[in-house]
Amino acid sequence: DSDPEPRVIFTSAGRKVKKNGGPVTIGVELSHQSGGDVVVPFLATGTARTPSNYTITPGPLVIKAGTKSAAITVNVADNMLNEDDKTVVVSMGMPTHAVQGKTTMSAVTILNTTPEPAVTFTEASQQVKETAGSATIGVELSAVSGRDVVVPLMVSGTARTPGNYTIT
Repeated sequence: DSDPEPRVIFTSAGRKVKKNGGPVTIGVELSHQSGGDVVVPFLATGTARTPSNYTITPGPLVIKAGTKSAAITVNVADNMLNEDDKTVVVSMGMPTHAVQGKTTMSAVTILNTTPEPAVTFTEASQQVKETAGSATIGVELSAVSGRDVVVPLMVSGTARTPGNYTIT
């Protein structure tokens, strides 16, 4: 057979999808049909984690003889956490019965859509005797967060530190 092997590429170098945006397909295409199955190994890396952020078509991908394309599916999961945007970077390995073309990496950016949780005190006020030792001021979130939450505090009133109290 004197025909050159087809080139295989990802049809897109990158896509963005919201957490609740459903599945994303990464097209894999040959420059021309092959007489044999083309096996395309791939590796998924990036900041997103499976299964909490996504699941992906198991590899390797096979483009059947006589066809020119197939797709890798990235199923985006909504873990209901407010967090940074995440990426799934799919890199093409060395194909069998084809050669790599120019686009051998495709990134899917998963955009955060979960709102930040509200922060509240567990009690509006407390009365504590001077001999009580300590008091705890409870703070809670309306939902679990995927990020550290920093709550700045401001203290006011007639009691003075360190004579009447100390605070962490």
